[in-house]
Amino acid sequence: MEDLNRNQVIQEISQLLNGGGFETSQVYYKSFFDMAARKKLLLILLKVLVNIDSVNESHVQEIRKMANTFLASPLIVGVKSKTHKLEEDVVYERHGLPVIDVETLKNIVSYDDYPEFLADRGRYFVNINGNILKEYREKYSLFLKDLADLTHVSRETIYKYENDMVKLILKQLCYSKIF
Repeated sequence: MEDLNRNQVIQEISQLLNGGGFETSQVYYKSFFDMAARKKLLLILLKVLVNIDSVNESHVQEIRKMANTFLASPLIVGVKSKTHKLEEDVVYERHGLPVIDVETLKNIVSYDDYPEFLADRGRYFVNINGNILKEYREKYSLFLKDLADLTHVSRETIYKYENDMVKLILKQLCYSKIF
């Protein structure tokens, strides 16, 4: 049943990419990647997995070597991890490669809508533009301490956000409805 689901997911992705203006290769079921997709100068090497935890480090190294050889972007598209279904609009990571679900890929290809959340070790993060954060803080005449107090973090943390030294943890984002 898992192979059938994987094959269905691969076919769905192939149709999605073709509909989004990508040229796709044949499907390589017994290879370290399942298909290549090109749109203008963008070349993507895709590996499709039902369970993203089934990918191993040596497999990822081979995908990375091939991607480097062809100046391609490696991407894993999955359905679930060991414990849960992958969430839409979240980027996961396995051995340094980005992992997304089919709906997230659909959002990217069809609507040019890229995910904002990153998942790592059971926590969710958001990349923020530190320059924009600093610009807004200064626009509202807030000192680092003022913004830190409003968001329940330290001044040092705000400084690190503004200088792109750390990622914002989603739990902390809930406090930042100030702008």
